[in-house]
Amino acid sequence: MALTGECKKVRFMHNNFIDATTATLSASSQLTGFEVSNLLNVSRTKLWKAIGNFQIHTGNNKLYADDGAPFDVTITSGSYSGSSLATEIQSQLNATSSGWTVSYSTSTYLFSINRVAGFIIFSNQTNAIWDDIGFTGAVDIALTGSAINSDEIRIHNYEFIDIDLGSSVASAEFIGFIGPLSQEISISSNAVVKVQADNVPIALDSTPLFDLTLTHNDRGYLEFFDAISDTAYRYWRVLIQDKTNGNGPQSIAMGYLYLGDYLSFTSTNIARGFSKNIVDPSTVQATPSGRRYFNKRSPYNQLSGLQIQLPNRAERLAFEQFSYDHGVTDPFFISLDPGSRISDELHELTYFVNFESLPNFGHRFIDYYDIQPFTVREVV
Repeated sequence: MALTGECKKVRFMHNNFIDATTATLSASSQLTGFEVSNLLNVSRTKLWKAIGNFQIHTGNNKLYADDGAPFDVTITSGSYSGSSLATEIQSQLNATSSGWTVSYSTSTYLFSINRVAGFIIFSNQTNAIWDDIGFTGAVDIALTGSAINSDEIRIHNYEFIDIDLGSSVASAEFIGFIGPLSQEISISSNAVVKVQADNVPIALDSTPLFDLTLTHNDRGYLEFFDAISDTAYRYWRVLIQDKTNGNGPQSIAMGYLYLGDYLSFTSTNIARGFSKNIVDPSTVQATPSGRRYFNKRSPYNQLSGLQIQLPNRAERLAFEQFSYDHGVTDPFFISLDPGSRISDELHELTYFVNFESLPNFGHRFIDYYDIQPFTVREVV
């Protein structure tokens, strides 16, 4: 549990609800060897990678066309690869009409529809599939004797990660998910990424009780939602719509996922005067002739001189336990400025870090200590 209702002071995210024995994790798709369970690996040496599936449900399963007379078909609900979805569309069209050929390219990520005798597709009808397979035109399209490719690439229409906490749990206050070790998040900046929650399993054609669109940052997606911290939810979903990512369906990858609460302080914050440094651990060697050789390593951010003055006894004991549990080996999220008061945005001073030096506790007077300067470094 958070130690305070105050929502603007330094926060330490260390209690991942997904780690609970009652919690289960599943995904819309997963590449062999890159299972969704890898998202609990704090070292980020194992990843979750999506396959790139298309989810068909009651909200996107209708296809409207005209082969001389208007008709519609229903695509069977389910999870499809691009190629298998093309086969299903072709099968349903030919079950009602005839002469249809539908394909999906795994190199261009475009769907192609052909009917030699000609056809019209109605692109703007209720619950239509057209946008999900890349046909985005606002007007109807008429063709005779030729194929038409989709207007936009589609590597998927949705990918999602589902979390069942096993029971309704209040106090979820922060979600953070980041990319592979030493890499930026592979989700593109024009993607729509949401965190959703409800007390019944979340369906793609439903409106969940909690639905929050997350802000993209190259380092990952980080968001506080204190306003619902007293509301209990059992089922959570991270929904990713990155349909036009030109790097392909298997580029959607994630290194670590956190959903939980945070530890903070009632009346005190990080003291003024801390330092934020960019450290480049690369090494440089030179030959006698002066030629230089480099062993390039990933730069990281370092926060030093972090000091917290006069926390109360309960908070000091909680932070001592937190420091003891994590040591210098187990990483955690820290946010120095969750209210973006001293920086431009939440991401600027929110990092996934290790302790580089553990805090010391200096006694001031009965039941009050200073948490003396300590240092954390970004895990990259």
